[in-house]
Amino acid sequence: MQTIDLAISPCPNDTFIFGHLIRRGLERVGADAGTLPIETVFADVEELNRRAMLALAPDSQGQHAITKLSFFAMSRLREHYTMLNCGGALGRGCGPLQITREDFGGDRAAALAALGRAGRVLIPGRYTTANLLTHLFLADVAGAATSNKLDRQTLEFAPTRYEQILPALQGGTAEFGVIIHEERFTFEAAGLHPVQDLGAWWEETTGVPIPLGCIALRNDLIADKTLQPADVEAAIRDSLAEAYARPDNLRDFIKQHSQSLADEVIDAHIQLYVNEFSKELGREGEAAVAELFRRADQAGIA
Repeated sequence: MQTIDLAISPCPNDTFIFGHLIRRGLERVGADAGTLPIETVFADVEELNRRAMLALAPDSQGQHAITKLSFFAMSRLREHYTMLNCGGALGRGCGPLQITREDFGGDRAAALAALGRAGRVLIPGRYTTANLLTHLFLADVAGAATSNKLDRQTLEFAPTRYEQILPALQGGTAEFGVIIHEERFTFEAAGLHPVQDLGAWWEETTGVPIPLGCIALRNDLIADKTLQPADVEAAIRDSLAEAYARPDNLRDFIKQHSQSLADEVIDAHIQLYVNEFSKELGREGEAAVAELFRRADQAGIA
């Protein structure tokens, strides 16, 4: 293997974490010591999820050597990919938001009743953690007295590229959506309104942080000793440490790929999604991932 392909999203948290690694390459230790150049692929996380899900096909090895995945997708790919212990997005106060075009004045029950009548909610991808959380949340409230008999079985969950959800709601082609990434910071300025912070619901329900996205390494590359998790994790941590030490060195690189060019939005995005869990999951992070995998396995989402 002459190069390593690294597939990440163009979002500021990923470009911040991996910027220096992309520039200098991946260093390996041991018998195969040396630096492998990085071939970077940028794609929406749902596109990366979808490519990795090809690994479920017979005789398929998946596509990218190292890839960003939603934790929901990772829950289905454990036989084909190994989740790394760093580089991901997991935390508190950073979950997806369910929003609506109509202002219900903070009355969640009225908003959910309207969702039941609308019968459709835009989600940022079938395999995203946002989709899983939407299903889990609606299943939780469906039996509650405040839900106005919302029946999630009658709802259509319409996969939509994440950056197209706000325009769809603004344009009136949809009434409800679930947003991720930079849109968390811009939806109110777009004249839209919150229904439920799905991350807050998760934290209140489980008591653990919300796992959003992880970095995964293809198992066949581990088996044939092309790459080892410890080498990749060390490289990611070094890259992140350098990003914190010299953040201005990455500003142009981050803006080149970000949906937003506003410094305040980029900075808020990095501060929210890059944290101690990005350096190492630790026991709390591992417990959160285990709980999400458990619920994902039980959810029965097609």
